[in-house]
Amino acid sequence: MRSAQSSERAIQARASWPAGSLAAMLSDEARSALFQLGVRRVVANGDVLIREQDASAHVILLCQAVVKVTASLENGRAALLGIMVSGDVVGRWPRSATARGAPR
Repeated sequence: MRSAQSSERAIQARASWPAGSLAAMLSDEARSALFQLGVRRVVANGDVLIREQDASAHVILLCQAVVKVTASLENGRAALLGIMVSGDVVGRWPRSATARGAPR
């Protein structure tokens, strides 16, 4: 069983991030500093991370995640804008889309 500290180091390690993601492009020092700024949160499949038109301004660094990003259409349906994965950041402001946890 791995300790919480060794688990955290594994998550922060460059090799664990998909190539091209923000987290993979950062130096170890910058990535470590970024992790110190945030609060770790676990969400379930289908949970809303960011809601379209919300007034909040925080961003989310995805650690072990797949997130579906959608925007509302005039006809009431939702348009898929993208799929974000571990290492990506979601949360552009103003909130123009909804980010929701997706099955992995």
